[in-house]
Amino acid sequence: MKTTYCLPVQCGKTYLLRIVNAILNEELFFSVAEHNVTIVGTDGAYTKPIITNYIMLTPGQTMDVLLTTNQSPRNYYMAARTFISSPLPFHHGTTTGILQYTNCCHSPFSILQYTSCCNSLLSPLFPTTLPNYKDEAAALTFIRRLRSLASKEYPIDVPKNIDTQIIMTVSLTLLPTPEASCGREIGDRCSASLNNISWVMPYTAILQSYYRHMEQNIFTDDFPDRPPYSYNYTGGNLPSSLSVASQGTKVKVVNYNEAVEIVFQGTNVGGVGDNHPMHLHGQGRTYAGAKG
Repeated sequence: MKTTYCLPVQCGKTYLLRIVNAILNEELFFSVAEHNVTIVGTDGAYTKPIITNYIMLTPGQTMDVLLTTNQSPRNYYMAARTFISSPLPFHHGTTTGILQYTNCCHSPFSILQYTSCCNSLLSPLFPTTLPNYKDEAAALTFIRRLRSLASKEYPIDVPKNIDTQIIMTVSLTLLPTPEASCGREIGDRCSASLNNISWVMPYTAILQSYYRHMEQNIFTDDFPDRPPYSYNYTGGNLPSSLSVASQGTKVKVVNYNEAVEIVFQGTNVGGVGDNHPMHLHGQGRTYAGAKG
């Protein structure tokens, strides 16, 4: 416990915690032993309050939760583990911190008064509500509970007139590798792709090159609005030709204040259908729904 992160709290108070998933590619389940939390916001936007005994965060996502210290003063584990939907092997260990009650507390149901910090002789309690790393039902149940704070006082103006419609397939594809890299032999290597295009990182930032009118040397503005082929995206035994992606630094340029509808479509290309968390930056966006 000497090297474990401890969050000191006082009994009988409510804390606002901003929790961030800093993992590259996996969602995280998070839970605090013996405590519920109330979700009040995600990524800087208010949500309808949700009382829950666990949360799930996508990569890069922030979540604002209220935690009330209403339990017996002692140590409680805060625990997180990945949610893994891919058949590929991933590390699925559990990381922990400690919620540490530090002050005396009067119980409204007892005449006992706690006069010292949480009992260090007692091992921290572990959250029994933390879902298993393969618990798809827990992941879907949590996602479906999230709702924006839409009311008369806080209305949500959903665009009804769409200027640009984009269908974007998200796949784990292959890239030919002429030489050994990343600990692999010569051959193909895995690479994520959108509409069958694998991103090539430019040597100059996209916005910087756009501002300085350097586009021709840095990127092209021909990212397609549709995938190159239409097929049963989640079907089995898909043609192997779908597994090979092209490469490019392609962008989609839209006008300021334009209403853009994007359908993110996961695929089973390569037989490794996976959950693909998407994180968008810098735009006002409305999550309209999902299938499945």
